[in-house]
Amino acid sequence: YSFKYENNPFLGFAGAIGYSMDGPRIELEVSYETFDVKNQGNNYKNEAHRYCALSRQATIAADNTFVFLKNEGLLDISFMLNACYDVISEGIPFSPYICAGIGTDLVSMFEATNP
Repeated sequence: YSFKYENNPFLGFAGAIGYSMDGPRIELEVSYETFDVKNQGNNYKNEAHRYCALSRQATIAADNTFVFLKNEGLLDISFMLNACYDVISEGIPFSPYICAGIGTDLVSMFEATNP
């Protein structure tokens, strides 16, 4: 079984804020996006399209242990911190710059439940 996700172009946001000095600047970027699980038209009841069982064994047997997973949809939160330097030069119509950054991406997808 392969989970499919809704295309949600309006359920997210991104923003950035920064502080600029005479050349150096810092920026903080944050983004948030969600995608719900798509019911693939199989007429599942009680949100059964959100659940799957995960086993350690490749074959199914009565003594296999497994865990149920509930797919709550995909949640993605990103953070990025940048440090930049603008090369300010008189007489040229553009400002070259150099940036370095560090960031993280937090992804949430499944909730484990006991059978």
